[in-house]
Amino acid sequence: YEGGVIYVTPSFQRSYTYQENSVKPLIESAVMENGMPHFLGPIVTRVLDQEGSFEKALLIDGNQRLITLLMLLIALRDVMEKDHPQEALGLHTLCFAAPKGAPGTFKNIVSRHDRAVFEAAASATPLPETNHPLAKVYLQSHKAFAEIPAKRHPQILERLLCDFTFVVFAMTTEDDPYPIFKLFNPGEEEAARVGRDSYREYAVSYTHL
Repeated sequence: YEGGVIYVTPSFQRSYTYQENSVKPLIESAVMENGMPHFLGPIVTRVLDQEGSFEKALLIDGNQRLITLLMLLIALRDVMEKDHPQEALGLHTLCFAAPKGAPGTFKNIVSRHDRAVFEAAASATPLPETNHPLAKVYLQSHKAFAEIPAKRHPQILERLLCDFTFVVFAMTTEDDPYPIFKLFNPGEEEAARVGRDSYREYAVSYTHL
């Protein structure tokens, strides 16, 4: 997140579907003292366009995992606001607020299905709906972090930023992302099939822009 990258969730990505019990292991790992690194899997990006010193990158794969981690960070930021305001501000600047001169307000342009909840949480305004899966992740994480002594919050922040890792496959505009997208979405499960079908529709329309 350091530097001028704005991440865009493309239209073929399904709306956020993680449930609360999917997030519990992440929270437990985040608050673990002296825990091992937590590998979250691959992320595939593809350059969309360049605006001055800022680059827009499509999240071809890994959107669900990344947005889950971001919601944990938002919850921790809000919990830290009282006792660690500078760290909370630094986290917001690093992961959420688009730099001055960048297009838009946020470093993450999520899908329209999830945008209202995500941007409300990122901007520390009331959530428009508490039953949305993203809202549940936020509330679950906020509750868990608030129960941890405030002196440990910077340690949790460092663990989330440094020990929760991805492997990033960064593609250029000349690269065809479909083979990698298909590789990371195998099988005949509904979510995988819907993702591949949606991507094919997206790729046809994108080619003819």
